[in-house]
Amino acid sequence: MGRRPWQTFCSGGGQRLSSIVLNGSDIGPAGATVLGKALQVNSTLTKLHLTQNAIADAGATALAEALRSNTTLKSLDIESNSIGAQGASALAEALKVNKGLTQLHLSDNSIGDAGASALGQCLVENSTLKALWLDGNKIGVSGGAALSSGLGANKTIETIHLGTPRVGSTIHVYLDK
Repeated sequence: MGRRPWQTFCSGGGQRLSSIVLNGSDIGPAGATVLGKALQVNSTLTKLHLTQNAIADAGATALAEALRSNTTLKSLDIESNSIGAQGASALAEALKVNKGLTQLHLSDNSIGDAGASALGQCLVENSTLKALWLDGNKIGVSGGAALSSGLGANKTIETIHLGTPRVGSTIHVYLDK
């Protein structure tokens, strides 16, 4: 059996790939780390979808490290990956300096208020993110307030999905002002 395109990408080849979809492929943190290292030097990939891969905080942190230097990735889908506040915080720090990502799907993880607060703070500095999916993350009022504050300073976010009525109400109160 030959190598799959994503394996070629990770070994330094596949420079023409623009999209990789590995949803439900059980790559785990180790696979996300390999993809993160490849992203650091890649200049063609614009979409990376890793839904349901159990990458956890370690995998999210590896991808965050790649986002610090990668400017071509536009869409990152890491929904349902057991990512907690630590992984969300690493992503938030990377997004403060990232100049390419426009969509981040983080739904159905466990970032909680601490992760939402970190993301809210990054929104103050990020100038490229246009859409953020955070529904199903157990974000409470304090996390919602931090996101609301970040949205107040951000000029590029067009869409934010929260899914939690309490948090949604907090954000909508801000947006209606």
